Amino acid sequence: MKVIFLDIDGVLNTSELIKRSKEHYLKTGEIISQISETKIQILSKIIELTNAKIVLSSLWKLHFIKTKEGIIIPKTK
Repeated sequence: MKVIFLDIDGVLNTSELIKRSKEHYLKTGEIISQISETKIQILSKIIELTNAKIVLSSLWKLHFIKTKEGIIIPKTK
């Protein structure tokens, strides 16, 4: 089995995307994607050609709090 160990931070997103997403969230409270559509298309092609499975990792998990009610995103100051 072919496996891709993928840390999305800096791979499928960029600091510019994250900055724009954070600014949008602070203005509107709405969460938008921080992932590059172009990079997703490239990854999809790699998976299609290799039939690889993905093991996904991200430090984003540190920004979420899991409760029994669900997952919440704390508001930044």
